[in-house]
Amino acid sequence: MAELDVTFLDVGQGDGTWIACPDGTKILVDLGSKKNGEIAGSGAIEYIRQQLAGSTVINYLFLTHGDGDHYNLLPELYVAIPGLTITNVCIGGLRNDYSQWVKDNVFTPATTFTEFADCDKDAIDSPRWTFGDVKIYLLSANVPTKEAGYKNEKSLVLMVEYAGRKLVLTGDAEMQSEDKIVNTNYNSVAGQAFLKSFALKLGHHGSENATTDFWLNALQAGAYFASGDQKWGHPYCSVYVRIINARFVRVVPEFKHGYVCGEYLPVEKDYNWININNLFYIFSNLYVVTLSPPVTILPAVDDGEDIGMVPNVEPGWAASGSHYGYAVKDNGEIMISHSENLEGNPPNTGWFTP
Repeated sequence: MAELDVTFLDVGQGDGTWIACPDGTKILVDLGSKKNGEIAGSGAIEYIRQQLAGSTVINYLFLTHGDGDHYNLLPELYVAIPGLTITNVCIGGLRNDYSQWVKDNVFTPATTFTEFADCDKDAIDSPRWTFGDVKIYLLSANVPTKEAGYKNEKSLVLMVEYAGRKLVLTGDAEMQSEDKIVNTNYNSVAGQAFLKSFALKLGHHGSENATTDFWLNALQAGAYFASGDQKWGHPYCSVYVRIINARFVRVVPEFKHGYVCGEYLPVEKDYNWININNLFYIFSNLYVVTLSPPVTILPAVDDGEDIGMVPNVEPGWAASGSHYGYAVKDNGEIMISHSENLEGNPPNTGWFTP
C-alpha cells in the first residue's frame, strides 16, 4: 500500500522535515540548528542518508527563510553524502539572505532555483507542485515583501496533501503571515474549507508570536508538531494552552506520550521547561528534560551568531529528543510515531483516521 512519510527531524534548536512521497520523490524542508546541532544534527543527517538508501539525489529542497537555524547543517549533509545532488531549490526571502557557502554549493548547481514574489500564494485546487498523488500548495511567501528586513514573516508556508490529509509547514512564519493567509489569501467560504488540515507544524518553533487563536480556528488541526531545544522557551507552554483551548486537538487513549514546553521566568530572567505526559496529539522533538547535577561546562566556539556558555559549576539540564512524524496510507489512514520508545509508554505508535 502506497504511503506518504513525513519525519520531523531532531536537529536541536532548529528545523528540518523529511518527506518521502509514494512515487519516490524525496523532499527536504529546512535543515539547520542554533543549539545542540553538533549532537542532534548528526543523527538527523544520518537519518537522511539512510532514507536515501544509496541514492545521492534529493529532488526538492525548500528553505523556508534565511535564518541559519533552518539551513546551516547543509554543509555537513554534503560531507556525509559524497556526490549529493539537490535538483530543485525553492527559498523564502532573497538569495542574499543565505550564506555564501549555500549560495555557491546548493543554489548555483541546482537544476532549478526559485525565489517567490511578494505575498505569493497558490489558488485553491491549483497546487504549485505535484508528485504523483501528493500535492504541495504555497499558502504564503515573502510577507510583506522579500526585501523586508525581518526574515521570519518571509517564510514559505506550505500545505502538503495526500489522500485528503493536509499538513501545514510554517517555517518561522508568525501572526502577520497567519493573518494574511486567513483574512486575505483564503477568506472566502471555499478558502475556509480549503485551509482545514490534519496537522500543523507550529510556526517559529512554538513562539508566542505565532499560532494565534484565529489561525487555530481556521486550520482546525487534530495534531500539532514543534521543534525546539531549550534555547528561549520554544515551544512555549502558553501556545500549548491555546491549542488545547481551541478544542480541535485529538485525544487518543491508546497513545500516551511525553513532550516538553517552556516558560519565561521574569523574576529570574531565565527559562524553565516542563515535562508533559498525556494523550493530546501534541508532539515536540524534545520529549523530556531533567535538572542535572552540577557540571563544568567548557567554553564553546563563537560561530559568529551565538557565543557558548563559559565554564561554571551550576546545575544544568539534561534532555532527550527524538525524530517523530507520521505516515498517510492511500486510504487516508494515519500512523504517528516516535523514533524512540518513551519510558513507561511501550506503545510508541498510534493509528487513527481523523
